[in-house]
Amino acid sequence: MAARADVDAPTIYCPIPFAMHPEVDRLEARSLDWLHRYGLVPDPARIAADNTAEAAALSMPVGPTDLVQIHSDMSYFGLIFDDAMGESGSAGRQKISYMTAYAQRVPYTLAVPEAGLLDPGNRFEAPWIDVARRIHACTDATRARRWAQGVGRWLDCMVWEQTSQADTVLDPNHYLVRRLGTIGLPYLVPLLEAASDVSIADRDTPAVDALFEAACTLCGLANDLCSYGKEARDGVGDSYNLVSLLARLRGLSLSEALAQTAVLFDQVMVLFVDLRDRLTPEASPALLQFLDALGHTFRGTIDYHSRARTGRYHDDDGSPLFRLAVSDIPPTLTTRIPEFSSIRWWWDHLDS
Repeated sequence: MAARADVDAPTIYCPIPFAMHPEVDRLEARSLDWLHRYGLVPDPARIAADNTAEAAALSMPVGPTDLVQIHSDMSYFGLIFDDAMGESGSAGRQKISYMTAYAQRVPYTLAVPEAGLLDPGNRFEAPWIDVARRIHACTDATRARRWAQGVGRWLDCMVWEQTSQADTVLDPNHYLVRRLGTIGLPYLVPLLEAASDVSIADRDTPAVDALFEAACTLCGLANDLCSYGKEARDGVGDSYNLVSLLARLRGLSLSEALAQTAVLFDQVMVLFVDLRDRLTPEASPALLQFLDALGHTFRGTIDYHSRARTGRYHDDDGSPLFRLAVSDIPPTLTTRIPEFSSIRWWWDHLDS
C-alpha cells in the first residue's frame, strides 16, 4: 500500500471535547532540557518537530504540573526508546534480549528507586532512576508501585511486539490485546489515578477496568488510523497497525480496511460513553474526575495527530500523511458488539 492513500479516512465518533494543559510550552522546554541531560536528542530538529509535549498536554489536560511533567518527559523518552529498539536482524535480536531483562529491571527500580538494578551511565536507564525518585516525591508508595506495574505492562508488550513482528503476523484478536500495552496508557493511567486521587477501591472494579481497556483500545485505534500513512512510508510491518493487518489477512482494499477499523473504533467509543454514563450516578467525585481524564487520553491522541505542529505524522510540507475526520454525533451501528472475543467482556458490564 502506498504511504499517501487515494482515499480519505472514514469519520469516527468522539464526543469528548478538545482540551489542553495550559502550561504546554513550559512542559516542552523542561522535557527538552531533561532529554539533553541524558544525551537523548540525536536529532534536535526532529525532536522539536514531534512536539511530544503537546501530546502530553492534550492527553492529560488537567492535573498537578509535576505529574504532567513526568508524563511529558516519558512521552518523549518512550518515542525515542521505541525508535531505538525497532531494528531488525541480528542487532534487533540483541535488543530483544536486552529488552527482556530491561522489562524486569525498570519496574522494580520504579517501585524501589535504590535497588541498584539500572546503570546511571546508560542513557536509556538513567532517566528511569530520576523518574522513580520524582514519582515517590509527589505521590505515595502505593500509587508509585501501581505506576511501576503499568510501566512493566508497557515494556512487556513492547517485548511481545518486537519478538512477533519479525516472524509472526498476529491475528486481530491477539493484536488488540497487545495494543492495550504498547499504546502507553498503562503507564499514563496511574498518573491520572494520582491526579484525581481516586480510591483504589473505586478504581479496581471490573467495570472501571473495562473502561480503562476501552480507553487503551481507542487510543490504539486512533493511532493506527492516523499513523497509517507514516508507517506505510517508513516500511513498518503489518504487526504494528490494525489497518494493514486487516487488509493483509482478509484481502481487503485500503478503503475496506480503514472502514472496518473505524467501525470498531465507533463500537468501542459508544461502549465507553454508555458504560461511563451508567457508572456516573453513583460515582464519587474523584472517580468522575478519573473517568473524565480517561476520555481525554483518546481525544488527545486524535487531536495530537491532526494538529499542524505535529511533525511526526506530517510530510515535509506540513500536510498530514493521512487525514481523519471526527464527529460528535453518535453513529448508527449495524452491530453493537465487536467480533473479537478478547474484548467482548466489556459489554457485559453495561447490563450488570
